Amino acid sequence: MAVNEPFCDAAIGYLDLGWSVLPIYAVRDGRCACGRADCDSPAKHPHGRLAPHGLKDATRDGNVICRWYANGEVINLGIRTGPESGLVVLDIDPRHGGDESVKALGKLPDTATVATGGGRQLYFRWPAGADIRNSAGKLGPGLDIRGTGGYVVAPPSLHISGGVYRWLRDPRGGVAELPAAILSRLVDAPVAKPAAAAVEGMITEGKRNSTLTSLAGTMRHRGMGEPAILAALREENKRCDPPLKDEELQTIARSIGAKNPGAARKAEATEPNEAAIQHEWVNGVDVVKQPVTWLWPARIPLGEFTLIGGNSSVGKSSIALFTAAAVTTGGGWPDTPDPCPQGSVLYLSDENSLPKVLVPRFTAMGGCLNQIRFHVRSFYVDERGERRDTPFIFNHYRHELERQMEDMKDVRLIVIDPLVSYVDPRRKLNDTQDMTGEMGCMRQFAEQHNIALLVVAMLNKRFDAPDISRIAGSYAIVYRSRAAHIVRYDPGDEERKRRQLICQKVFDGEPPQGLSFTIQHGGRVVFAQGTLTGYEGDTESEGKNRTPKLEQAIDFLRTQLANGPLERSILFSRAEAKKITQSTLKRAAGNCGIVTQSIGFGEAKTAMWGLPGTDFEPLLEKYGRECESA
Repeated sequence: MAVNEPFCDAAIGYLDLGWSVLPIYAVRDGRCACGRADCDSPAKHPHGRLAPHGLKDATRDGNVICRWYANGEVINLGIRTGPESGLVVLDIDPRHGGDESVKALGKLPDTATVATGGGRQLYFRWPAGADIRNSAGKLGPGLDIRGTGGYVVAPPSLHISGGVYRWLRDPRGGVAELPAAILSRLVDAPVAKPAAAAVEGMITEGKRNSTLTSLAGTMRHRGMGEPAILAALREENKRCDPPLKDEELQTIARSIGAKNPGAARKAEATEPNEAAIQHEWVNGVDVVKQPVTWLWPARIPLGEFTLIGGNSSVGKSSIALFTAAAVTTGGGWPDTPDPCPQGSVLYLSDENSLPKVLVPRFTAMGGCLNQIRFHVRSFYVDERGERRDTPFIFNHYRHELERQMEDMKDVRLIVIDPLVSYVDPRRKLNDTQDMTGEMGCMRQFAEQHNIALLVVAMLNKRFDAPDISRIAGSYAIVYRSRAAHIVRYDPGDEERKRRQLICQKVFDGEPPQGLSFTIQHGGRVVFAQGTLTGYEGDTESEGKNRTPKLEQAIDFLRTQLANGPLERSILFSRAEAKKITQSTLKRAAGNCGIVTQSIGFGEAKTAMWGLPGTDFEPLLEKYGRECESA
């Protein structure tokens, strides 16, 4: 089943800001989803199953977040406050005099702001070295502080009143410093006043290196090289009092310029410097709309990067070669009459032999060898004059890719097979921050040059997880992609000859139906006519990794929903009678692609489950009229 993308995307976005997040019970049937009739904090307390240790289970692991929302369930989202996220949050409750109390604090700076059920929350940066605890009323009636040991419910969470938490001022626009007047009332020790600069706008001694290094990191993150960084540092050095020596500027430019953009981003996040940060805004009316353009319609977009995942030897590389062959000849696609835009291809692969595998298979598919260029190796000559191989790091050698693109003139596609071989080996594939930087730079490169970037990745061993969760590495890899596909053996083919290409995610509309194909002698990919009408989501396990209980739950769901959708609560009740737990039933729902739909309004609102392809429209009309008449 598809991930609950609005909540999952929001949570991953908070990780990008360096915040730790927490699963919170949501609203179900007008009450807290925890099920306790006497719940004193409805839709505001940690999820008992996903966060059994409360605040200690707050995380910055994208894979954990993916598992929270893997079955499409609505789970509210919390953000941990305090030094763990670098946040202090001021909660304003107008019902208890919060508006009047906040006015008494004086003019507050513009900062990230959330609209809650009836009030608002102001986000401020955590003051280094301070000890700010949670408090209620310390600043005045109706004003609460969330600091060390606290958390807040965050957008797009649901409020028990029926409203939705939403950003009034987006945090990406900046989080202001906590005003000294407030800080002094929250800590026992007096707050030291910052020393004033000798001359406004000048960079004083003691701040010169950090300011210029931060500027260099910002420029490197945007893909700029050492010469451009050095030129900017020399210009900014004019504001230093006294200026740094040019040799020091060259050292900074050389050091930062040698980093890949992802590493520069990480350093930037560790030591932010206000003097180096610039903000760019644009009015919505000034944005020129751009239509989505496709290499393979509805499957592989241009100007973006697309993932293809699968287990070893299942045919991932064959699909990549098929795509490359179609581009070099301007050939057709198996599911659409639209031709492929003809052009050239850059192909990076270190897992298959070039003369024995890649070229023979490419030519078997009718590809034009004059229109494709394969990366053979990257090396350097050591002090002895010997050649030493070195990894080709995609984001570090963008200039080399651009040189090849300029030489070939009409590059439409770049293939990376596999991903793990072409990211910085110093970056951890499972680290959300590392992969957010790596994938963000890849996506930026594809958009800048309007090419399709096709990335091949392995799957992990979590056979009971939804397909999209099985891409190996941090969920940021999937999150940053614009389309994601899974290649697998056909579960209904015991001879393991038929394979399937299943679209898991596409950013423009609903994912297209899956395709069936075989790999013929010589490596030629042959697609079957038509598309798949549905598929089981248990990628590659083909039943052998399912437990008897899970098999029983899958059969139960298919039988119960054969004649149409049913309320989830009814399914839970019937499953309990057959001694099937809710957790097993939810795993089964993910395996067989169950789709959900909320219908009705207010207290009459309920969740429905149906088999793939279920039409909920009649139920929506029926329940809507009943609710309105009630």
